Amino acid sequence: MFGSPKTFEISLMTSISKNPISRHNFTVFDCAGYSTCSTCMSSEFGCQWCSHKCSSSCGSASAKACVKIQPMKVPIAIGSQQEIVLEALNLDTLDRKTEHFCKVNGQVAPAKIASDSIRCGKIQLAGSNETNANMVVPLSLMANDVVVDIANVSLYSCSNLAADCSSCLALSPSLSCGWCNRKCSHECHESKATAVCDPPKIDRFEPSSGPVEGGTVIKVYGNDLGMSVEDVRGKIYVAGSRCNIVEYQVSNMIACQVDKGVSSGPIKISVGRATMAVAESSDLFSFVRVSIFSAYPLYGPISGGTRITLYGQNLSSGSRISVTVGGLPCPIERINSSTVLTCLTPSGSSIGKSAKVVVHVDHSQIQLDQPFEYRSDPSVNSIFPLSSFKAGGRIVSVQGSSFNTVQSARMFLISSPTPPFEIISDLAPCHIINSTLMTCMTPKILETITRRVEYTRQPVGFLMDNVTAVANLGRRIQMSVYPNPSLSPFKGIRYHQGEQSLILEGHNLNLAAEPNDFKIFVGSERCYVTLVDVRQLVCSGPLKQPKPTDERGVPINGDNPLVTVIVGSLRMELGLIEYSDHALPSRLSFLILGLLLFTVITLIVMCLIFKRRRQEREKEYRKIQLQMENLENNVRKECKQAFAELQTNLVLSPKSTGTITSPELIHFPHFVENLLWADQNLTSAPSLARTLPVTLAQFHALLSFKGFIFTIVEAAESDVSISTSEKSTLASLLISVLLRNFSYCTEIVVDLLKAHIARSVQAKRAELLFRNSDSVVEKMFSKWMSICLYSHLTPQMNSYFYLYKALQYQTDKGPVDAVTGDARYTINEAKLLRESVETKTLKIHIVPFEKCDETTHLEVHACDAICQLKQKVASAVYKETPYSQRPRITQFELKLKCAKRGDIKLTDVSAVETLSQKKLPVKLLTLADYGIQDGATLEMTSAVYTAESYRNSLADSGQSSWSSLDRCSPIYSSSKYYHLTNPSSGTMTFKKRTSPSEIPKSIPEVYLTRLLTSKGTVETYVEDFLESVLYMHDSSYPPILKFFFDILDREASINGVSENICQQWKANGYVLRMWTNFVKNPQLVFDVPHSVSMDANLSTVAQTMMDCFSFSEPVLGAHSPSSRLLFAKDVARLRPLSVDLFKRVKNSPPLGMEELRTELVNMANDVSTCKGSSLALSELLSWVRGNGIRISQLLSSNQETSQQRLPQKLSQVLHVCLETDNHIYSTISDYD
Repeated sequence: MFGSPKTFEISLMTSISKNPISRHNFTVFDCAGYSTCSTCMSSEFGCQWCSHKCSSSCGSASAKACVKIQPMKVPIAIGSQQEIVLEALNLDTLDRKTEHFCKVNGQVAPAKIASDSIRCGKIQLAGSNETNANMVVPLSLMANDVVVDIANVSLYSCSNLAADCSSCLALSPSLSCGWCNRKCSHECHESKATAVCDPPKIDRFEPSSGPVEGGTVIKVYGNDLGMSVEDVRGKIYVAGSRCNIVEYQVSNMIACQVDKGVSSGPIKISVGRATMAVAESSDLFSFVRVSIFSAYPLYGPISGGTRITLYGQNLSSGSRISVTVGGLPCPIERINSSTVLTCLTPSGSSIGKSAKVVVHVDHSQIQLDQPFEYRSDPSVNSIFPLSSFKAGGRIVSVQGSSFNTVQSARMFLISSPTPPFEIISDLAPCHIINSTLMTCMTPKILETITRRVEYTRQPVGFLMDNVTAVANLGRRIQMSVYPNPSLSPFKGIRYHQGEQSLILEGHNLNLAAEPNDFKIFVGSERCYVTLVDVRQLVCSGPLKQPKPTDERGVPINGDNPLVTVIVGSLRMELGLIEYSDHALPSRLSFLILGLLLFTVITLIVMCLIFKRRRQEREKEYRKIQLQMENLENNVRKECKQAFAELQTNLVLSPKSTGTITSPELIHFPHFVENLLWADQNLTSAPSLARTLPVTLAQFHALLSFKGFIFTIVEAAESDVSISTSEKSTLASLLISVLLRNFSYCTEIVVDLLKAHIARSVQAKRAELLFRNSDSVVEKMFSKWMSICLYSHLTPQMNSYFYLYKALQYQTDKGPVDAVTGDARYTINEAKLLRESVETKTLKIHIVPFEKCDETTHLEVHACDAICQLKQKVASAVYKETPYSQRPRITQFELKLKCAKRGDIKLTDVSAVETLSQKKLPVKLLTLADYGIQDGATLEMTSAVYTAESYRNSLADSGQSSWSSLDRCSPIYSSSKYYHLTNPSSGTMTFKKRTSPSEIPKSIPEVYLTRLLTSKGTVETYVEDFLESVLYMHDSSYPPILKFFFDILDREASINGVSENICQQWKANGYVLRMWTNFVKNPQLVFDVPHSVSMDANLSTVAQTMMDCFSFSEPVLGAHSPSSRLLFAKDVARLRPLSVDLFKRVKNSPPLGMEELRTELVNMANDVSTCKGSSLALSELLSWVRGNGIRISQLLSSNQETSQQRLPQKLSQVLHVCLETDNHIYSTISDYD
C-alpha cells in the first residue's frame, strides 16, 4: 500500500549494454492514503470521498463539496496564548449540531463555526527545541473523532529571528517583537523608540589587503551595525579611504568597495542618523602594490591548455583576481601563495602569434613584460613497438612533431577508434626527449574493464594539454594487448651451476616483450637475458652466488639470494636460488636425514604389515562359514541402500554444496596447441637442426600452390600402409603450417572437402562421410571447424563444464577403485563398482607446506588409497590455483601426526610388499589401513625423492602417466596391484576394522540401481548440455556453422544426394567429428585432470549425444546397453529437435560475403596469436622427403602442376635436404 503517489522508472535493457533500449515512468497511487475530504477530492487521480474515507469509486454516495481551510495569513508567536481565526470554504456542508473543536500539538480547544471562518479558543502554542526562526504545525478541525480538514499554522520566535538589538528592532511591526533583558521577545512591553541597543562592534573583515588602485570588495562582520542601510551609507572608511556599500545585511554584515589608498589603517563605521556611534576594527587593512616578475612557460600549443605559473608579489590580495592571455580568460587553477599562481591558457587564433599576459586584481592591471607565444600542436606519426600486455609499463618510442611545445604528455588506450569511446587504461607518463621523439610507458588496463582485451588491438591516445588531435589516433595507430607474461615460481630452493645459463619457465613471455624488456636479478646482481621464447627465458647471471638480498640490496633471511624478475610494471619473486658449491654440505645432511627417516618409516610399516597379516591368518577359518550369510546380508543391504539413495539423492545438487566454480575456457592459443598436438609431441625435431633456413623457405613457397597440397593429401589417402595416427599427424602439420594465412587455409579445407565429397559419392560411400576417421581430409576439416567454432561455443562450453563438475561431484561421493577406475556412483555400466564397500567419511585437517599456523579441512573416504588422498589434498589446498599449476602428488608427501607413534609417512605400498614377488597382487594401502581417525592431522612435506625414482619404485608397467588420477602420478598394473577388488579372489578386500570378516562379492546385477541414482543427480545437467548443443534457447548460430551446412547442401545438390544423407553429413560433421572429440577430451578446453572414471561417464554422455542425432529409431530391450537405456526417454524427446536444428539453420538468412569476410578476418586475428611453428614446417618437410618419389610421380602426372614446374621445384628442395649425393632420394630427379 502507498501513503502517497510514487513514480517508478522502468527500463528495458540488454545484458551487453549499459544503455536502456526504452525507459518509461509509472505512477502508483492509493486513494485510501488521503485522510481528509479536501485532499481526496483535489487529487489528480479522480479519488472520491464517501463515508468519511477516500476511495477510487463511491458511486452516487460521493461528497459534492468539502470543507477547505485556507492558509493562515498572520503567523503566531511561540509561547503566546490567543485565539486562532482561520478562513474556510464550504462551511455550510458541516452539521452545526455536531460539536467541533480544534486540535494542535495535542491541545484541544472548542471551535466556533461562522459562515466563512472558524474561530478556535485560546491555545498556548509551545515551540520545539529546534533553533529555526519559523516553524509550521498542523491544525486539525475535528467533528467528534472525525478529521474534517487539516491546515498548517505558522509559528515564529523573536529570539530566533534576531540575535542582537538592531536586528530585533528592524523586524516587521506585525511580529510585535521587542528588545528587553538583552534578548528579542514578543513579551517586551517597551516600545521600539525607547529601546536602547549596545554600541556597534566589528568582529572581523576580509580580505585584509588590496591593491592601491582600489576596487576591493571588503566584507565586514559584526553586531548592531544599523537597522537599515541608510544608517551606515557614506559613513564607512577603510584606512582613510571611502568605501561604498554594495551589499547590506541588517546589523550583521556590510560589503563595500573601497576607493584608492596608499597606507594601512583600521575600518571605521559610523552607525545612526540623529545620534551616531562609531565602530572601529582592531585589525588593519593594508593597501599594497601588486607586481608580476616572470612566468613559465611562455609558449604552448595553439589548442591551449598550457599550465602557466606566474611569479609576483601580493597576488593573494584583493577580492577578485583574474588572468587574460591575448585578451581571453586564462582560468586560474590555484593560488599557491601570495607570490605564485597558475592558470590554463585558452586556445590561440594563429600559430606564432604573441599574446599579452595580463593579471587583473580588482582595479589593478599588471602586464607581463614577456608575451606568450602560440606554437603548432604536437602530432604523432608512429609508435614502436605496437604491442603491450595488460599490466603495462613497457617502454615504447613515439615519433612525431612539435613534442617540445607541451611540458608533459601521458599515454592511454581507448575502447573505440570512433566516438563514442571511453578510456580503458590509466594515464602512463611520457618523457619528451626532443621535438620529434619521446618515450612512454605503455598504460595499464583498468581493472574495472569487464570485456576481453587480450589478443585485441586498441586505439591509442595522448593527453597533451588541450590538443584533441592526439586524444584518439583512431585506426591509424592501434596497440595490440596481450596477456601478462608470467613466470613459474621455484618449487623449493633452485639449485644452479654458476657457469651455466639460468633457464626460467613461464607463459606468454615473448608475446609483447623483448629480451631487453626483462630485468632479472639474482640477489642485487643482474642476470642478462639472452633468449626469450613463449614459455622459456634464458639469462646469463653472476658466476658466484651473490649475497642473500633482494634486487634492491635489502638483506633477507637465510643464506640464499632471491631471484626477482621485473618486466614493465610487473614484479615477480620466483624464489631462492643456491649455487652448487654452496649446496653440497646441506644436500649431504638432507640425504642422511632422509635415509634415517626412510629406515624408521620402513620398520614401522613392516611391523604394521606383520601384525595385520597375523590377525588375518587367525580369522581366515571363520570366513568360509560366514561367506553365504554375508552374501545374503549384502544383497539385502544393497537393495535397501539403493532404494534409499533413489529417494534421497535425487534432490542433491553439486551447486548447492558450492563445489562448482565459474567455468573458464583455456586461452585460444593453448586450445589450438591441445587440438593439434594432444596425441603427438612436437617439442623437438632432429630434422630442423639439419635443415637450412633457405630450404624451409623454398618448401614454404611450394605450399602456396594448392596443387602441391592436394598432391600431398592424395599421396597420403592413396597409401594403404599409412596408419590412422600418421594421417592425424599429417593433418595437424598441414593445419599448423596453413594457419599463418587463415583465408588460404579455409580455401584449402573447403576445396579438399568438396573433392572428398565427390569421390565418396562416386565410390557409393556417401552415407559413410564423416563417419570413419581414416581420412586426412576429414581430420583436417575436424580440426579447422573446431578452431573456427571455438570462440562461438561459450554457452555450450559453460553447460559442458557444469555437466563435467556434476559428474565429478557424483563420482567423488562414493568409493573409486584407484587401479581400475570403477566407481560406486557412475553412469557407465562398464566402470560400475559391483561390490559393496563398507566405508565412512572422515574429516581430517591438512597442514600445508611451511604453514604450521594454518590448516585446511577436508572430507575423505576411509577406503581411499594414499594416492587418492594426495590428489584430494592438492585439490583442497590449491583450490584457487589452476590444475596445471598445482604441485603433482609425486612432489610432496603426507605425514600422519601421531602422538604415540610419531610422524608416519603415508605411502600406497609398503616396501616389503613391493620387493616380494610371491605376494602378488599387492594391495594399495588406505586411510583405514593406517588407522586414520576422524579429526586426524596430516602434514604436507616436500618429497625426498624425485618423481622419476618414485615412479620406478612403485610402477612395474613402464608407463609414465596414471590415467585414473594424475598424469604425473604412477600407474598401477591390475595384474600386480589392487585397491578395492582383488582379481584373484573375486571378493571385496576393504573392510571396517570392526567387521569380523571380509565381505564376499555380491551378485553384480544388484548394483545396476546405482546407475539410476547417478543418473537422477546429473540428468538436469545432461539435458541442459544437449539442449545447448541443439541451440534450443538461441535463435542465432555461428556464421561458420551456417557456412559449413550451406556447403554440404550445395554439394549434395550438385552430386545428386538425398536430403536424408545430407542431414547425416551434417550430424556426423557437427557431432561426431567435433562435439564428440570435445566431450571425450575435456582437457582440450578446460584445465582439468585426466581420470578413467570420468572418461567412462563422458563416453556415456557422448553416446547419448550421438543417439540424439541418429536418424534411425533404435529398438531397446533387456539386451540393450545400460548407457542407452538410462537416457532413452531424453533421446526420444531430443531426436526430433536435431532435425529441427538443421531446418532452422537452413532456413536462416543466407550468409553474405561481407559477413563471411568479417568472420574470416576475426578468425585470422585470433589465429595470429598462435605462433607459427617452424618445427611443424620441418616435420612436414621430413614427411614429404620420406614420400618424395610418390609425390613427384603424382605431380608429374598432373598437367596443371607440371605447367607450374612443381616437380622440378620439389626436386630442388629435396636435393638441398640430402646430406650425401648417393642418398636414395637423389633419384627423384629421374621423374622430372
